[in-house]
Amino acid sequence: MRCAVLDGPGSFELRDIPSGTWYVLVHSVPYGYEHLASGTGDEDVVSVGRYGPVTAHTDTLLLPVEITLRPVESLDPPVLMALLDLRTNARERHAA
Repeated sequence: MRCAVLDGPGSFELRDIPSGTWYVLVHSVPYGYEHLASGTGDEDVVSVGRYGPVTAHTDTLLLPVEITLRPVESLDPPVLMALLDLRTNARERHAA
């Protein structure tokens, strides 16, 4: 698993992807809501997206993709909500 935390919209790159077939899962919250733990606050503020499957091979360059965000739904993978906690922890470590 790889992770990138951005302060705003923009490009990101995931490096050293192990060989295999993967999905890219993303989430976004508006400024001012970053501190909320998952499962709290207004569910409509969380946007999610996914891309895949992507098959990675050793020494293969993967091309850029566009990932469209949409409001979170109850059937989205739980990992997308867990990413909110991961993002909060990463931002706190970066600020320290």
